[in-house]
This record gives sequence, structure tokens and C-alpha cells, in this order.
Amino acid sequence: MRKYIILLISAIMLGCSANVAVIDKPQFSFVSIEGSKGISDGILNIIEERNTVVEKNLNWVSQSYRQFMVRELSDIDDIAYPDFKRFLDNGSLYVIVHPAYYTFFDSDYVFTPHDGVVSENAVLQLLKERPYSVKAKLMQAQERMLLDFLEYSSTVRNLVLIVLPGDYADAPFYRYSNRRDEYMRYINEITNESDSVLILYSKKPNKGSLAASDQKRLIRFLSAVAPDRILLGGGYIGRCVEDFYKDLSTIYSREKIYVVPEITAWSPSDISSDQASALLRPDGTADIAMMTKAADRKLQTAKKTNLQLMNLGN
Repeated sequence: MRKYIILLISAIMLGCSANVAVIDKPQFSFVSIEGSKGISDGILNIIEERNTVVEKNLNWVSQSYRQFMVRELSDIDDIAYPDFKRFLDNGSLYVIVHPAYYTFFDSDYVFTPHDGVVSENAVLQLLKERPYSVKAKLMQAQERMLLDFLEYSSTVRNLVLIVLPGDYADAPFYRYSNRRDEYMRYINEITNESDSVLILYSKKPNKGSLAASDQKRLIRFLSAVAPDRILLGGGYIGRCVEDFYKDLSTIYSREKIYVVPEITAWSPSDISSDQASALLRPDGTADIAMMTKAADRKLQTAKKTNLQLMNLGN
């Protein structure tokens, strides 16, 4: 985990594009590691200890399949909404729409544990597989970056709203239907029981739009928290992320809403093998500069949405 998070820092530091806005305070702006910006050893140690001790405990693993260990927005009284303002990251609220959608709803790879409990969550299992194509390699790189981002953000208690696919467990395309809920386990592992992470649901499992009642609830929450900016990620760009943006832009200032290329995934159906290859570095990690340019081009073809981009660091 330590190696991959440091790689994510490096990618973000190299990923800016001249025509894309940059957050004033980079997400990963902490004490120096090996002579450059990085995450402190203390944070890395907390993440590693949880991953290797807490989340390897069989009782914890069993519990992780039964219920979400972070709160749903619908379970919180409106009077408590202002308390979440303290979790804003220098004024930023992160919204992740349908995280790891590829692994759980789009991938052909499904894990069948022999002992009833797999040793690692499905995304980590997928990352160990040898990619069968350049597009599969890109999907792995995207899943890795979002996993690391959420692990970190939940550990340092940044405010994150996670929009899960509505009624996903009953969706015919959910890869783990009628078995242990691997998506629930994944969400529990990457959110670390953090009190700064909240869950809400999209109206449908394959759309990012919200039901009317959830839109109203979100309006009240945003009014109470008053973020300076809302940073969107998840999957996929031009699909569910755009669905959510369209809803959000009717209830919040468009000028304060941004899509973050580093944590926003491309659908394998929307890119060619050559395009996927262009988004990767020789070592198989995501090329943030190229992902930013590609996202910018895609958004230019959908000007009616007025989507803006913002990188996480400089």
C-alpha cells in the first residue's frame, strides 16, 4: 500500500495541464518523504496497520459483508449537518460516484473464494491479475488510484460523499449477486469506518442521477456545509458522473463543481486500445497529464454540461 500511495502522489505532482484549474492546497501536501512531497509515515503506518491487522481479522471480515460501517446521509438529522463542515479539505467536498464500477459491474473477472471468505477484497484481487489487454491494464490503474485516494481521504477524515448504485445488489449485472456482498466489503475497507464519509444512493444502479427525495436532502446538506468547491470522481466519465453532475448543477453553483481526472474512471467501452495505451505510462501507472487532456477533449464535446476540470495537485 505504501508504494502505491507514493506513486499516486508522484502522478498527481506531474499531472497538471496548463488549461486546467489546480486546487490551491494540493490534496497530498504533507511532510517530505525521500526528499519530495508525500504522505507522512504516520499516515502510511495507520493505513498499513488497518489493512494488515484490523481488516484481516476474520470477525471483521465477516461483519464487513453484513452492513456498511459508515453512515448514510439519510440517517443523519438535518440539525447535525453543520458539524460536517469541519471535515472539508481546505473548503473542498469530494463526491465519488459509483466507485470501482468496473470491478463489480463491468469486469469479466469474478472471484469465487474456496473457503467462503477471500483474503483480500475484489479490487485488490483484480489488481493482482495479469491484464489481458491494454484496456484491462488501464482499468486496473484507475481502480488503484481511486482505492488509494479513498483510503487516504477516509483516514485523514476529509469529507467524502460516496454515491453507490441504487439497489445494486439486485442488479442483474452485479457480478456478486446471490453471494457474499463483495462490493459492501470493498466500501467498508476503503472508508475505514470514518465519520467523515457518508453514503447516498443513485436512483438506478446504472445511472448517477438521484431520486427527488435525495436531491432535496443533498440541498439541505450542502446548504449547511457550504463547500467552496465540489470535486467529482468515480465512474464513468461521460456516464454516471455526468448524470450526477446534471442533478448537482441544478441545486449548486456550476462554477464550484469540478471533475477530477485523477480519480475519475473511463469506461472500457468508450475508448480504443490505442487511446487506453496513451493514458498509461510505461510502468503501467496512469499518466495524469494525458488523462487530463483526454478528459478535457471529452468534455469539450459535451459543452452543454459546462463541466470543468480540476487537478488534485501541482
